[in-house]
Amino acid sequence: MRSRFDERSDISPEEAALFLKHNALKQGAAPTGVTESRENLFYAFRGRGSRYGEPVNQLLPRILVFVFEMDKEEIRQAPEPRQSAEVVLPPSAAAAGLGEIGRHGLLVTKNYGSRVRISAVTTNLSGGLSLFRDSLMRKSSGNPRFLLT
Repeated sequence: MRSRFDERSDISPEEAALFLKHNALKQGAAPTGVTESRENLFYAFRGRGSRYGEPVNQLLPRILVFVFEMDKEEIRQAPEPRQSAEVVLPPSAAAAGLGEIGRHGLLVTKNYGSRVRISAVTTNLSGGLSLFRDSLMRKSSGNPRFLLT
């Protein structure tokens, strides 16, 4: 299916952010968030896929993060990730304000606990990102917090 953005490269950042948000929600994302890229939110080398072992060195300035609720059966049968890994997902999601890091190293969200799957997209969008962010947890300082209780 083609979208209205397939042939356009002159869309505004606001249009792009709304398009990404709409499609994330359509795919079942619960909360969405955004954080500035920092070196500690990326792996040094790609961990999977055909580009395994290549350095991760071209960082785009922002990370859009999506959280998907998983039911207990999905957790029991969770498949191995199929994509190449560049972004360290739990701290990126925490930095985007979507939850906190638990003692087990997983993201803990307000509504779903740690029963979530996290996805991310790096981008060079500079505007419109406030439209993408959900304010479910707190206004993020950009630094992940850890739950130690």
